[in-house]
Amino acid sequence: MAVGSTGTTLGGRLTFGGVATGLDTNALIQTLLAVEARPLLRMENDLDDAKAAQKKYQELNTKLLELRNKARSLDNRNSTLGAASVDEELLEFEASSTNTNVLDVSATGDAVPGSYDVAVGQLASVGREFSTGQASQDTALGFGAGESLTIDYGGTDDIVVSVGTGSSLQSIRDAINNDANNGGNVQASVLYDGTDYHLIIAGAETGADNDLTVTESAGLAGFIDPAAKTPAQDSIIQVLGFTIQRPGNEITDVLEGVTLNLRGVSDGIDPLTPTDFSSASLTEIEIETDVTAIGDKLREFATVYNEARDLIEDNSGFDPETRRGEIFAGDSTARIIDQILSTTLVQQFTFTQSTAFQGLAEIGISFDSNGHISVDDEVLEEALIQDTSAVKRLLGGDPNAADPNDPDGVAGESGVMTALADVLEPITRSGDGTLAVRDDTFDTRIDSLEDRIDSFERLLEGREEALIRRFTALEVSVAALQAQQDFLFRVG
Repeated sequence: MAVGSTGTTLGGRLTFGGVATGLDTNALIQTLLAVEARPLLRMENDLDDAKAAQKKYQELNTKLLELRNKARSLDNRNSTLGAASVDEELLEFEASSTNTNVLDVSATGDAVPGSYDVAVGQLASVGREFSTGQASQDTALGFGAGESLTIDYGGTDDIVVSVGTGSSLQSIRDAINNDANNGGNVQASVLYDGTDYHLIIAGAETGADNDLTVTESAGLAGFIDPAAKTPAQDSIIQVLGFTIQRPGNEITDVLEGVTLNLRGVSDGIDPLTPTDFSSASLTEIEIETDVTAIGDKLREFATVYNEARDLIEDNSGFDPETRRGEIFAGDSTARIIDQILSTTLVQQFTFTQSTAFQGLAEIGISFDSNGHISVDDEVLEEALIQDTSAVKRLLGGDPNAADPNDPDGVAGESGVMTALADVLEPITRSGDGTLAVRDDTFDTRIDSLEDRIDSFERLLEGREEALIRRFTALEVSVAALQAQQDFLFRVG
């Protein structure tokens, strides 16, 4: 409200409060409107409360989704929850080799802890053929017209390259690499040995089945050096006394969950008899459970779990300053969710297959007085040493076993993580989940309050206009009476 020399502006309108009556009619109007606006203040407070509550429930939903995803990442179930996941989700292993010049080793969650003796008799290699030495790589070799090289590689279509009077090592190289039948299966290059240049023709893949043969036409006789040929060959290894051949130097199918990367041949191997391991020096590989990595996964889960419990607890108390309960105080939804979080993790799990562990405390995951969980690495390590599969079953259940608690008998037995993920799914599910429905309810209430506030504000605007008209009429009437009184005094 702004004050002018002749009047004031009220609600954006020019008025003349108190000019005739001496009353502060503008203040009277504001006082009356303030009384009538009390319901509006209550609605605005309700709107603020609804928005704050919705935001807090959205935070809870986000945190529970994060918790569910953490549980899902440890339950060893596939995306449909109906079968085991392809990749192990909980277990981690450390792999080491006593001679990394011979082989490196890595392990996934499907590995079995233990020690294994390995010897490498031969590395897999690609097949190569070489030309005889030439004085230049970019000048014509002096062959006649209409000659050719035919390359047979691993059962693919032959590569036939024309060689003419102007052909050089470089042009033959390019013709091989760019041939329509090649497709990257054969790679040609030029090697300089310090004196001469040699055309090298090599297969792209290792293994005896990928050998390569180059046939010259009659006019090229002697161009390819048969003595320099190196045939493609398989790798040959011995594992725990068994001799094994594979087409490559990365071997993933000999020990479950273990990848062997071959780097060199073991000492004591005769290159002419690569399958004779009688004098070979053995390389020991060790596969051990990585307790630290598994503990880190469980600690990440514990952090999110504790944050979810804290979010509910911190918003469920009574504020002595405002004398009001926090947003979740007395709310059955939040209370039930909190109960679910606590009871799911403390229950005992039984399985059709006999197992060493039935509760989290037995594998080092325990509750404190605040309802927080923590991981004891020593207890976890002892449990993993005692029975790794039992730890895995307690957390992820057995997706291949019939669940005695499931009426259909096909859901698989639940572990801690599967049970938690299952109970959180209908709470956090979009669309018809508990918290999604709650969010829709907040939207409806907020929309309703905003509509009521808009309507009430329009009502107050109308009421303000009516009061201004009434007090303006009063001022006009009093001014008229004063004018008559002044006139009578003058004529009297």
